[in-house]
Amino acid sequence: MLNRRKALGLGVAACLLPARVLAATDVVMAVDGVALGGIDPLSYWLDGEPRLGDPTHRILWRDAMWHFADSDRLAAFERNPRGLSPAYGGYCAYALSQGIVVASDPEVFSMVENRLFLNQTHLIRQAWLSDVPGHVASADANWPQILG
Repeated sequence: MLNRRKALGLGVAACLLPARVLAATDVVMAVDGVALGGIDPLSYWLDGEPRLGDPTHRILWRDAMWHFADSDRLAAFERNPRGLSPAYGGYCAYALSQGIVVASDPEVFSMVENRLFLNQTHLIRQAWLSDVPGHVASADANWPQILG
């Protein structure tokens, strides 16, 4: 897991793309336009658990609104959004490994090798954890072509 200083200092410049040029790899699961149900994506990295962000600290990225606990976390995300956002646009990683696209629950997550993965349920998360390397390889192979 990254410590706070390392997470806030990750330094790849954000590339914010208008919705009209979004590629399949840029698709994000967003309910009512809000990614992660309003959870601060850095909370997984810095707090070890999902925590709601403050809608006054927000940014539009990948055609979805992302909320953050404070302006420092928002700035860190701007520097490295791909590294700090969930894999597969936040869709259920296990489902993608099985060749289907399913919504996830942002409260059901795992962090493996500096990647954040979401799953639909705790039971599905257990299946995911039974063979993370194999499931990651399958999900990586399926993403983003699976979106059609």
